[in-house]
Amino acid sequence: MHVADVDPDYERRAIATALVSVVVVAVVVIVVFTAIRVYLMRCHADANAADDVGTDSLAAFLGGCDSVSSASRSTGPDLDGLKVDQLISHGRYGDVYRGLLGTSEVAIKVNLNVTAQL
Repeated sequence: MHVADVDPDYERRAIATALVSVVVVAVVVIVVFTAIRVYLMRCHADANAADDVGTDSLAAFLGGCDSVSSASRSTGPDLDGLKVDQLISHGRYGDVYRGLLGTSEVAIKVNLNVTAQL
């Protein structure tokens, strides 16, 4: 004895249940994705308003907007004593120059805007 023999509408209800389940999962995924994008865009805009620098990383999302602002304000080496000397190499993604930072010899890479070439 088959279930369809007992309930003639079983197949129709099973197909409808499967389709409704797939649609509900798709809507939940779209809503979550949109919420994350809106959150990251707001954090990015807040960071840009503060520093003109932002990030769209998962770590920033998990850490909240404050981690975006603090990450964008991180300080690097003090470049006040940097002296650029001669071009060492030219490549597809940028140029490398020899330079001095204080008393240390350093290499300075200047990245080109690669997206304009694509």
